[in-house]
Amino acid sequence: MKGYIVLIASIIIQVCLGSIYAWSAFVQPLTTEYFLSITQTQLIFGITIAIFTLTMVLAGRFYHRYGPRITATIGGVLFGLGYFGASLSQGRFGLLVVGIALLSGMGIGFGYICPLAVSVRWFPRNKGLVTGLAVGGFGAGAIIVSSLTSYLLHIGFDVLTIFRWMGAVYGFAIIGGAQFLTLPSNEASVLLVKEKTALAFSAIIRDKDFSALAGGIFCGTFAGLMVIGNLGSIGLVSGLTVSQVAFAVSAF
Repeated sequence: MKGYIVLIASIIIQVCLGSIYAWSAFVQPLTTEYFLSITQTQLIFGITIAIFTLTMVLAGRFYHRYGPRITATIGGVLFGLGYFGASLSQGRFGLLVVGIALLSGMGIGFGYICPLAVSVRWFPRNKGLVTGLAVGGFGAGAIIVSSLTSYLLHIGFDVLTIFRWMGAVYGFAIIGGAQFLTLPSNEASVLLVKEKTALAFSAIIRDKDFSALAGGIFCGTFAGLMVIGNLGSIGLVSGLTVSQVAFAVSAF
C-alpha cells in the first residue's frame, strides 16, 4: 500500500513541475500587457529548461546523499518562491528571469529526479510502467495549466496573479508530496553507497554510442521544446481561438 502512496505523491509532484510545458499560454499576455518581446519570453523559457537540466546533475548527487524527501522539498520551495517572486516583478524581464528561469528552473531540477528514482524502487518489476506514469504526470501538468490559464485570462485574471497562485498552490503541493517520498526499508541503507563500477565522465563522453545517443536525444528534444515554447503564439497568429490554442497545447 505504501508503494502506491509514493506513486500517487510522485505523480502529483510531476503534474506541478510539468506546468513549465504550458509556457506558451503565458506568452500572449506577457507581450500585450507587459510589453515583453517574443524573444524575451522565449529566453525565459529557454533559460528555465537549461537551468532545469544543469540542476539535475547537482540534484542527483544531493539525492544520493540526503535522500528524496529533502531533495524534493528543496525543489518545492524553489519552485514556489520562483513563481511567487515572478508575480511581484511588475512584468520586468530581469525579475521574471530570476523568478521563473533561475529559481523555478532549479526547483524543477531538484524535484524532477525524485519521483522517478523513488517510484521504480517500490515497483522493481514494473519500472517502465511507473516511470511512464510519473513522466505522464509531467505532461499532464501542461494540460491542466494551459486550460486553466486560458480560462482565467478569459475571465479577467492578470498573468502575474496566476503566477502568484501557481507559486503558492503548486509550491505547497510539491512540498506536501515530497513528505511521502520514502525508499523501501531494505534500500534506504544503500542509498549512500557509491557505485564503484561507474565509468569516469571522461570515458563516457569519448564513447561513440553515448555520443550518438546524446546527439539524437538533443536534436529531438531541442526541436520539441522550440514548438512547446511557441505553440500558443503560433496558434493565435494562425487565427485559432483561445480555447483552440489551449487544446492544441494540451494535445501536443
